[in-house]
Amino acid sequence: MENDMRYLFGFPAAGSGPNVYNIWKDRLKNEATFHQISYNSGFHPGRPYCDNMEEASRLSAQEIRALIQEGDEIWFYGHCMGASVAYETAVRLKETDGIQIQGLFFSAFIAPDVPIKDGIADWDDEAFAKEIHSHGTFPEEFFTKPSLLKLFLPKIRADYRLIETYCDHRHVVLDCPIVGFFGRDDESVPLKDLEGWAKYTSVSFTPIFFPGNHYFYYDHQPEIIDKIIELMHNGRPLHSSCTQQTQND
Repeated sequence: MENDMRYLFGFPAAGSGPNVYNIWKDRLKNEATFHQISYNSGFHPGRPYCDNMEEASRLSAQEIRALIQEGDEIWFYGHCMGASVAYETAVRLKETDGIQIQGLFFSAFIAPDVPIKDGIADWDDEAFAKEIHSHGTFPEEFFTKPSLLKLFLPKIRADYRLIETYCDHRHVVLDCPIVGFFGRDDESVPLKDLEGWAKYTSVSFTPIFFPGNHYFYYDHQPEIIDKIIELMHNGRPLHSSCTQQTQND
């Protein structure tokens, strides 16, 4: 139909705030309407944060239903933890509403049925803050101002608990292509664990590798967006069931 929309919904990583996908909306404006899923990204002091996958997928599906109309194209992108939330939301939409997404893109994460080992969600505040500080992805201001850390820590901890207590056992297959972006030197996503994504699609799984470790995404965000635009624009499934591609250094 002439008025059908194309949406790309972005699912953020653990601890991400409302501005994590700042450049996506503008870069995608001629290809899709970008919308960041916000079940835990609003930083609402005093409000209980979602810390389990069932609730996260329910709230995400509810947010999506409120925006889309029949005939709209729906694509998902999830970074790190957001990959599993995106997958579970796609399953919920498929099973409860008969809504099928066109494709699932994600970066830097293991297959949904691989459990997280050595979780940190239940560490005390001091140890937890020290660990997430070492990741280098949170604003330094969090760790130099105790009032900010106290404000944001419950949300960040809820995100970590959500993914650390999650492990898929149903293996619901999506009828769409799945494309994963990975850092070639990411030790947290072993090849055997990323290839497990292939069993979650009846169409194709394609891993695409970039130079870098687990945090390659921050250096290659524009290239990832451009690749997604290319794949959405093609409008057809990728052919190989598990074809590896590598982006140039």
